[in-house]
Amino acid sequence: MNENERLNDLKKFQILDSQPEKEFDEIVKLAADIFQVPISLISFIDSDRLWFKAKFGIDLLETPRDLSFCNNIDTTDSQILVINDTLLDNRFKNNPFVDCENGIRFYAGAPLVSENGNLLGAFCIEDTEPRNLSEFELRTLKSLSNRVLELLLSRVAKIDQEMEIVSNDDLIEKISDHSPGALFKFQITNDGDMSFPFVSKGITLIHPGLTPEMLKNNAVLGFNTIHADDLPKVYESIGNSFKTLTNLDFEFRIAAEDGTIKWHRAKANPEKREDRVVWYGTLQDITESKEYIETLEEIMFSISHIIKRPVTTLMGLVQVLNEENISLEKINGLTGYFNKVASEMDEYTQKLNDVFLEKKVKATTKQFASL
Repeated sequence: MNENERLNDLKKFQILDSQPEKEFDEIVKLAADIFQVPISLISFIDSDRLWFKAKFGIDLLETPRDLSFCNNIDTTDSQILVINDTLLDNRFKNNPFVDCENGIRFYAGAPLVSENGNLLGAFCIEDTEPRNLSEFELRTLKSLSNRVLELLLSRVAKIDQEMEIVSNDDLIEKISDHSPGALFKFQITNDGDMSFPFVSKGITLIHPGLTPEMLKNNAVLGFNTIHADDLPKVYESIGNSFKTLTNLDFEFRIAAEDGTIKWHRAKANPEKREDRVVWYGTLQDITESKEYIETLEEIMFSISHIIKRPVTTLMGLVQVLNEENISLEKINGLTGYFNKVASEMDEYTQKLNDVFLEKKVKATTKQFASL
């Protein structure tokens, strides 16, 4: 047996020095009851000690490896090591746990073997009196040891799953912290208690006065930043989503620390739980978009007024041109008017283009600044 390989197998189970676990404690108690023995153990063989994951009938946490019975188990045939009377066995008769008052006189240990065939430890029972085990009792002890192995494998699978979840959570946190805007998990219990179990760091970028920790500790702080005129609408939207489980999608104003007004947009999907409703969503600063739309509306309004005059002039000129028997001299006289109207239209088109370009540059600059 390769000792390094055996120890590596043992370490994979992450069992040494772990806290007591109910399932293991119950199985040693069950074995003590079934076999009517004073001592039952689940032990693991470390490099220089025998460590007890679960124990019944003793107070020791571990013993020296060279004094352990389990260290003598042969894994080649996975047979249970049975010592009917330790005083009659030269390997153990001088062992200090045998040669003492109320010493161990009987031992039976079923090996706990890894998939690679390495001995991890043993599920064992001990008595202070010599005894024999029937074939039925041997099969029962083997069945219990198999159950211990199942618990070990389930424990490792659970640990691996938890590690994967932690790893995924770290990845999700990194992604969310670098996403534009803020990602959040918001919930309201059936009793009306509100909380933010999760808020990404993006909240501080769009609202410097808030941090994820602040909102997790006090959800009301987030609502206190909303403009007083918009707050009733926000509560109404959330209340309706709570009752009907419809998606949230609303815009509202907040007052920045410098006194300026910012526009935010919240979008979230609700999920009904037994005692609460949970929303998973995003919060975006849409101030630039709002300003852009307002600018477009102003431009459209200006177009409808400013362009009215040159268009009217053009229509009048076209009407003159449509007159019958119009002279060449008159046509030449209208050329100047056409040039003037064209010049006005070109000048206004250039101004319109400058406005669009300015807004595009500002939006792009802000986007890169948030990365």
